[in-house]
Amino acid sequence: MDFDFNPDQALLVEALGKWSLANRAIAADDRLLPYLDGRAQADELRAQGYLEVARTPELGVLGSVLLIEAVGATPFAIEVGASGLIAPGLDLPDNGYPLATLRRGGTASARFLQAGGAALVDCGDHVRLLACADRVESLRSPYAYPVGRYAGDFVADAAVLDGVPVERFRRLQTIAVAAEALAAAEAALALTVEHVTARVQFRRPIGSFQAVQHRLGECSAVIQALRWLLYRAACEEEGHQDEVAVVAHDMTRRVIYETTQFHGALGLTLEYPLHLWTYRLRLLQTELARAAAEAAR
Repeated sequence: MDFDFNPDQALLVEALGKWSLANRAIAADDRLLPYLDGRAQADELRAQGYLEVARTPELGVLGSVLLIEAVGATPFAIEVGASGLIAPGLDLPDNGYPLATLRRGGTASARFLQAGGAALVDCGDHVRLLACADRVESLRSPYAYPVGRYAGDFVADAAVLDGVPVERFRRLQTIAVAAEALAAAEAALALTVEHVTARVQFRRPIGSFQAVQHRLGECSAVIQALRWLLYRAACEEEGHQDEVAVVAHDMTRRVIYETTQFHGALGLTLEYPLHLWTYRLRLLQTELARAAAEAAR
């Protein structure tokens, strides 16, 4: 696939890259937190109009994928998948932030489900919008995301969204979740490369051993494969979401294992930031599992 960003996309990548680099630091007092609250960063992105990039013809859904990549590289939990890709991709107005996703027949809990926010509900043959108001209970979660549970019947309490194709909703949801997984995997791999370069064993950096290089090289290959497949799915009006789901699901499993393995016990501690991405990947993997299973069938 021959691919180059158009001038608007290239400017977006440059601007988001600078924003992402400026939001990488973790305060010393925050190092033991299960996740880093990204509400301040989210307010900044919304104020600057970044959540609306998908509505710009020159940027489209690919612009939203680039946004999710840049945001996911930071250690902060910031909701941009549903608000910055799914909602504008469906041409929905701003119905509350953050925006979560739920599925009829599933649990009433979801990441980014918060009081004052909203949720898009997949009801099988149609999509509904749930205004959460104050009916959300915050849950303790190790997955580096804020998680909430709706106190009520989230299907009955939601309003039907007329004219919203459920298949398009699911396609955009798969792309959004896969983009989040891509960003988290890239950040976890970068941190692992940094660690194996500095960690000395047998009088040499462990990253100098071929076995380590091969395994991390394979992680890089599956990440890049997902990136180009994801970009293609974002650029085209339909298709490729099944492949995206399968590749993203397999990629998360591989990257979680290898990056944690090469950090040893250090990678499981809250003091070290790897968990901010690998624990995200664990939850994203479960969200991709259903779409991947249906695609495999």
